[in-house]
Amino acid sequence: MSFKKHYDASRDSIAFATPSCSSIELPQVAGPSWAPFASWITERKFRDVEAQEDNLRRQIITFKSDCDEKDKEIILERQSLSERQKILQQEHERLLQSQTLLNEREDHLFNHLQRELEDTKKEFEKEREALHDEKTNLKLMDATLRQREEVLAKQETELNTQEQELDEIQKEIAGQEAALKTRK
Repeated sequence: MSFKKHYDASRDSIAFATPSCSSIELPQVAGPSWAPFASWITERKFRDVEAQEDNLRRQIITFKSDCDEKDKEIILERQSLSERQKILQQEHERLLQSQTLLNEREDHLFNHLQRELEDTKKEFEKEREALHDEKTNLKLMDATLRQREEVLAKQETELNTQEQELDEIQKEIAGQEAALKTRK
């Protein structure tokens, strides 16, 4: 930032312009008595301005130094963030790969279990059908055995009747033989 010294010839006054303060005008006085005082004030103002310029230069240098430091910190932080982002991206990719593998394993396991379930259902259905067939066969055998039992019971009854008839016939024959023997 620069400071300019202005001389206004029309009014014979000296003014200094700074960005932070307004122009200062010295009063016009006739005669040389104010000249040394004005010169002293001018030099004093000039030294003040130079001191302010030096102070501002130091502040600007400090500010630039701070900015450079902050820029370096920002660059380092960006690098750090970039590295972290790369690491996160790699982790994300690993997670996606792991998720893909896990999904494939789950699909494989699900398909395997579904096939096993279907096979087990088929086996149970076959066993159920076999048991149903066996039950039907047992019912048929039971009915057949009952019929045979009834037939055997009838036959036994008939045999018992025939035995009784045979016993009666044998008794009659024995009685007739005894009668024949007695007659002879």
